[in-house]
Amino acid sequence: MVLYVLGRLPEVDRRATVAVVGTRKATPYGLRMSARLGGDLARSGAVLVSGLAEGCDGAAMEAALRENGTVVGVLGTAIDVVYPAKNRWLFRELAVRGALVSEHGPGIRTFSGDFKARNRIISGLSLGVAVAEAPERSGSRVTVDRALEQGRDVFAVPTAADGPNADGYIALTRLGAVTVASGRDILERYGDDFDLKPQNTPPTPIKKEIDKPRDIVYIDTEKLAGLPDPQRRILEAMDRPDMHADDLIEATGLSAPEALAALTMLQVAGYVTQSAGKRYTRKL
Repeated sequence: MVLYVLGRLPEVDRRATVAVVGTRKATPYGLRMSARLGGDLARSGAVLVSGLAEGCDGAAMEAALRENGTVVGVLGTAIDVVYPAKNRWLFRELAVRGALVSEHGPGIRTFSGDFKARNRIISGLSLGVAVAEAPERSGSRVTVDRALEQGRDVFAVPTAADGPNADGYIALTRLGAVTVASGRDILERYGDDFDLKPQNTPPTPIKKEIDKPRDIVYIDTEKLAGLPDPQRRILEAMDRPDMHADDLIEATGLSAPEALAALTMLQVAGYVTQSAGKRYTRKL
């Protein structure tokens, strides 16, 4: 009956509004495609809607904010609760430069089922839902089911047939999802209904808060852009102190020699420190 808003809700009924969702446990490919969709939508003047979760959702939102886009984050928690805590920086950015939406008022206790319930709001605010990457059984599939019930369009980014989330993509195509590889692919469907001229404003660098709230560090995105790809991927994956090398290898998709070589160079450059047991902490 009621939606609480922190920030300023855009006129979603008058603008091309598209949701981008995906798995929290995204592969590097899934994160790249999420960012591509988010950035493309923002540059074209569309509104991006997502769930403020880790993985694909956060990657799409961050890319859209870099392009000065309009972003709406739908929460499964009370409107004054930051979850997950590592996305505190994103919560703050959206409150100032976009909007946060929840059906739960300040101080209201919420439960795990509320995250699935909020998916109907993500799809309800949008013309269509794009799945960047997700397994067949996931919260993204719940969002797709709600979108189909609401008569929304569904889009899916293709993935390798032997990839970890291939079953999710195949399932979506069987439901009639349109295959897309960019935000422009999505917006071609709505070009006759909205003014989708590309935005000419330069991207805005974002300083991203990471690690525990009591131990604030920032990622300078411009500095990361100048690093070799393996080193950049390592730094982006280091979301907490004392990460084991094996966890970084798994998170980045790099081979063990590539990851260890990148870690060595990052230590030499002063971006990373090593502690006992092959554990690493980012200094950047």
